[in-house]
Amino acid sequence: MKHYVNYGRKEGRKGTDLTPSTSGNTSPNNNNNKPSNSIPDYLFDATVYSSMHSDLKKAFGTNEKLLKEHYINYGIKEGRVASIIFDARYYLDYYSDLKKAFGNDYQKAYNHYVTIGVKEGRKASPVFDVKSYLNNNADLKKAYGNDYAKALEHFVKYGINEPRYTCSTFSLSKYKANYKDLEKAYGTNYKQYYIHYLAYGKKEGRIAF
Repeated sequence: MKHYVNYGRKEGRKGTDLTPSTSGNTSPNNNNNKPSNSIPDYLFDATVYSSMHSDLKKAFGTNEKLLKEHYINYGIKEGRVASIIFDARYYLDYYSDLKKAFGNDYQKAYNHYVTIGVKEGRKASPVFDVKSYLNNNADLKKAYGNDYAKALEHFVKYGINEPRYTCSTFSLSKYKANYKDLEKAYGTNYKQYYIHYLAYGKKEGRIAF
């Protein structure tokens, strides 16, 4: 009830559980040559895309339409990061079966994640693991079961603005507490801590877990 009052009402939640979806074919080679006709909302964030890539920020500023068009036409193939939850390079390096199947083909990695990886609950980012997200947030586990797509959508829409546990390789609370410069700059704008770590913090060797 406390969570509903603080967060759930804002999220438009209902008081009933959601039925988990079932996983399909788990072969890494299944559907890997299909073109991406659309991008799930949780896999593109204009703020993340421009913040992660200075050349795009210089070229397009914060124009979401132009940034999204670039990602569809070029960014996916180039392995560019456009969301907090998916990094094609990380995805391929994290899973040997995918690396063996796709090499450094970022388009195939993206297509695999969209068609298969999401359903399997695969980890595709150093700051987010959907299985950990569900297993460490009892309200979400109760609501979504093992429906990983729903959990991803929840994080992007709501969880990113809440101080929730997301994975063992990134702790929002520790990253915020460890660096007063970040806390001073971002306050309770939690999304910015994720972006900072991905764009700068990891390279700078900042401790986040």
